[in-house]
Parts: sequence; structure tokens; C-alpha cells
Amino acid sequence: MVSCSVLSNRPLNREVTPLPTLKELKQVNKTVYDILARAAYKYRSGDDFGAQKEINIQSKAWSAIPNAFGNEFIPLHTYDSGLVNLHMIRVCHYGYPITRLAFQEINYGRYQVISGNGTGDVVLRLGRFDYRFSNTGDLIEFK
Repeated sequence: MVSCSVLSNRPLNREVTPLPTLKELKQVNKTVYDILARAAYKYRSGDDFGAQKEINIQSKAWSAIPNAFGNEFIPLHTYDSGLVNLHMIRVCHYGYPITRLAFQEINYGRYQVISGNGTGDVVLRLGRFDYRFSNTGDLIEFK
């Protein structure tokens, strides 16, 4: 297990620029859309709404993290033969907040429950990291 409790001291891109819609992203940058869609549809084959929602979340992360697909933390968040979870890079290394529910939604089909029954802290494993959430759903730590 990789320990990574230190956040990057590099700020997120916080410029307020409108993000492209999924349709616009597909037209303007089909390569990025195809990469994000491949990951989303792999785990949501019969759920277009869920897949499109995931693509939207991942595209926001893609536009917010430094160097996008060239980000230094990509090797820590790569799974399934090259798929990358950009949103979790944003969470883990740039301090973007996430709740247990949001974690479970964005990582649908990809995480394992390590411990917890819902009445206390819950630990979920995704790739190289274990994420501990409080009983109220707040992320406490990851390592």
C-alpha cells in the first residue's frame, strides 16, 4: 500500500472558465472524451446516465489538475491496463473534497469494502489506496 497523506503544494487551476458540455467535449476533443468514456462505460455498460455523469466529473478533473494526462500523480491512479482516475488525483493530491457517497458513485464497480458496517468508520480500497470515511461520510484519511 502506498502512503500518500501529503498533498501537493501546487494549487489547482481555479480559473473560472466554463467547462464544455459533454457534446462539446466530444466534438472539440474526441480523444479526451473517448478516454474518459472508455473508463466510464467499462463499469456502467447499461447505465448511460451514470456513465455520462462520470465522464462529466472526470472532465472537470481533467481541466482542473495541472498537466492533465501528463500529471505527475497519474502512475498512482492508473488501473485496468491504462485507465486513469483523474478525479481521485484531484481528491488525493490537490485537496478536493469528497464524501463516501460521492466516492462510491464516481468509483462504481472499482472499489472494495475493507472494513465497516455503516455504524462507524468505513474503509474502502481503490487501487493502491485505502480511504477511511467517518460514519457521517466525511473523508478522514487515505493511505
